Amino acid sequence: MRGLLAILAPALGASSAAACGNADGRDDVLSDSSYVEVMARLARVRSQFTPRDSIRGDSARRGVLAELEVDTSQLFEYAALYGEDAAHMMDIWTAINLRVLALDSLEREEELRASDTLSANGERE
Repeated sequence: MRGLLAILAPALGASSAAACGNADGRDDVLSDSSYVEVMARLARVRSQFTPRDSIRGDSARRGVLAELEVDTSQLFEYAALYGEDAAHMMDIWTAINLRVLALDSLEREEELRASDTLSANGERE
């Protein structure tokens, strides 16, 4: 059984989720870190758009999947394969939540840098 640290290490620094393969030796299924990255980015999209803004939200979700070269069938396949392994899925959802926090933190840092740059250049925000 993979532990939380084995899942978190690549997930927290993941840049591309298209990689396949996992500790079970299944090259035909998304890796844990790929699943974490995709689901974290989809969770962020969900939090950014209201149900009234479903068209933009759907477009953003499709954009995440396209950027990471993943399709919904791969997500369903992963869930079907591991969904009944409660301990594993608890580790995965912990990793997803931590990745969302990391992505949010990176976004705030970028906003602060942009604000500092504008201030340093004497521009108004």
